[in-house]
Amino acid sequence: MKFTYTMALITALFCCNLAQAQDAHPFVGKWRIGPSSKTKASSGSDLVLTATDGTWQGYAISAPVAKKAPCVNLKAPVRFEPKKDNVMLVTIPLSEVLSGCPDLKIKLVAEENKGVQAFQDGEPLTIQKN
Repeated sequence: MKFTYTMALITALFCCNLAQAQDAHPFVGKWRIGPSSKTKASSGSDLVLTATDGTWQGYAISAPVAKKAPCVNLKAPVRFEPKKDNVMLVTIPLSEVLSGCPDLKIKLVAEENKGVQAFQDGEPLTIQKN
């Protein structure tokens, strides 16, 4: 009985520490990503990253944009490749969801004093953790 209790306690402590370690990864979570604050675009996206996979949901801020740009309102799986502890490359294969849509590539960078920053083609994007 004492052995069973001890094993249960060790297992619980191990699982709690593992969960905390995964949550501590700077890229895991729900993110709102938009265009650079310098541009006035009318679309954005929600990015959800877990330790193993993720999803991308684009959205148009206005109905005319949604009609003109069918690739904006798509939901797609996310592929990511960690480059270093503080850099991750994210690929959103929109072309697999709707033929003719371009795939997106976003670079996420975690900096100690600045939090997570996002870039597309070298241009900064706005990013906010939800």
